[in-house]
Amino acid sequence: DRDGFSEAVTARLEAHPLVTIVREEIAGLPPEEWDNVIVATGPLTSPALAAAILDLTDEESLSFFDAIAPIVHADSIDFDTAWRQSRYDKEGPGGDAAAYVNCPMDKAQYEAFIDALLNGPKAEFREWENVPYFDGCLPIEVMAERGRETLRHGPMKPVGLTNPRDPKVKSYAIVQLRQDNALGTLFNMVGFQTKLKHGAQAEVFRMIPGLQTPSSPASAACTGTPTSTLRNCWTASCVSRPCPACASPVRSRASRAMSRAPPWACSPAASPPPKGWAGRWKPRPPTPPWGPWSNTSPAATSKAPAASPNSSP
Repeated sequence: DRDGFSEAVTARLEAHPLVTIVREEIAGLPPEEWDNVIVATGPLTSPALAAAILDLTDEESLSFFDAIAPIVHADSIDFDTAWRQSRYDKEGPGGDAAAYVNCPMDKAQYEAFIDALLNGPKAEFREWENVPYFDGCLPIEVMAERGRETLRHGPMKPVGLTNPRDPKVKSYAIVQLRQDNALGTLFNMVGFQTKLKHGAQAEVFRMIPGLQTPSSPASAACTGTPTSTLRNCWTASCVSRPCPACASPVRSRASRAMSRAPPWACSPAASPPPKGWAGRWKPRPPTPPWGPWSNTSPAATSKAPAASPNSSP
């Protein structure tokens, strides 16, 4: 329950005696005499703060990365094939040793899956995006391009898992699913960031044993690691907006959060925000020089504020 989790974290921060929260635009970097500072700003960074960070880092542009894995409907999982088990039966924070759903593959199924993954149509990045991948968070097709065995030594590794229906036979590879919402109706495919286009996702992921129900295929955003130069706009599409790369509705962690944003959020120029929201998206001159972090500001404190409108939701 992302709403419940966010509300609980917010309540704890607001009640903490050593945390000061200032809900204002941060228009620049904090004073140099501050010893310990973390600047954590998301895709809604205003031009003033972005310019200050660019000047400090001596970079021409900065990027916002978001790895998005497919979401599977729980009623589409075939539990005659899949089973619940955590790797090595390790208990999670809630004491659950069966927090994952496991979909096994033999060698022939794995090889066919890799072929389909490599040959499937993918969303291409624009020339200006120039995505520098992180090795710890690669799209699955990029991993497959690095070697046919890479995935079964990565997110599809079969170690520490035993199929209760045939415990003496070890699976060649295993796809894991993890519960994605409190109701248990959605599961995400662990480590399955992808650039496959929406139609190809449905075809390729239905090849996974246990996910072959044709009525409810997996769905995901079309890019695994989208990036955008920091600027004063929303970088994640709302659910109602089509993805520019494949014209399919984008459904991701970011877009699910964005779906709760006000209607004008995706197109502020077409529909101006109501009074009181202007500072969230329309930059204001930095006055005083450090905004609410100025030493002359009533909101000034010896530590950086714990949250600001520049932080992503």
